[in-house]
Amino acid sequence: MQRGSLAANGGSRACKSAVRPEAEGGDPRETEATIELECGNPTPFGLAGAIAGGTVTPPVTLSKQEPTYSEKARNSKTQGEVQMRLLIDITGHVSDIAVIKSLGMGLDEKAVEAAKRWRFKPGMRDGLPVISVGTIAVTFRLL
Repeated sequence: MQRGSLAANGGSRACKSAVRPEAEGGDPRETEATIELECGNPTPFGLAGAIAGGTVTPPVTLSKQEPTYSEKARNSKTQGEVQMRLLIDITGHVSDIAVIKSLGMGLDEKAVEAAKRWRFKPGMRDGLPVISVGTIAVTFRLL
């Protein structure tokens, strides 16, 4: 995979952005999410096969809900990272979520639950929305 460029044959591009939650009411956050989206082999309107050429713009985060700690994880003081692979469809909705790095203690489920509520402006190729595959890392830490 080439980072930061799109190969002429419809290759892939990684688009990395840190999404840092802002504290509400001055309270510190216990979670932080980083989104890395691979814009490779996109297909407009779900059609099979990649279309060569054209410029792909990555999906843009419109809204996201921060995951919460599970009681079990909070009580055991579990901290760490959950990584998920997901699909962002042409409407900007998240689907096909798979945990690729588990933390356990109910935190995987909390991360997946939150990711299902995230919304994106879909990636675009030649003015048409395309399906994008991404990796999201959610870091849980007790403050």
